[in-house]
Amino acid sequence: MTVVVAIHLAVALCALLIGRVVLRLRKETARHKLIGRVWVALMLVVAVGSFLIVMINDGAWMIERI
Repeated sequence: MTVVVAIHLAVALCALLIGRVVLRLRKETARHKLIGRVWVALMLVVAVGSFLIVMINDGAWMIERI
């Protein structure tokens, strides 16, 4: 597993957990907005990481080819 894939996986898991938290919080509170912005930033890292994974795998989405 490359560093890019490991970071992508770790950040995606964090975003998944934070997403559950933000959905349970009351809307329009400062905490909800802050955690929501953190979630958006994490998802941006996940999206950029997905493009990097494709680039290092010669256009393939899978990590290893069968």
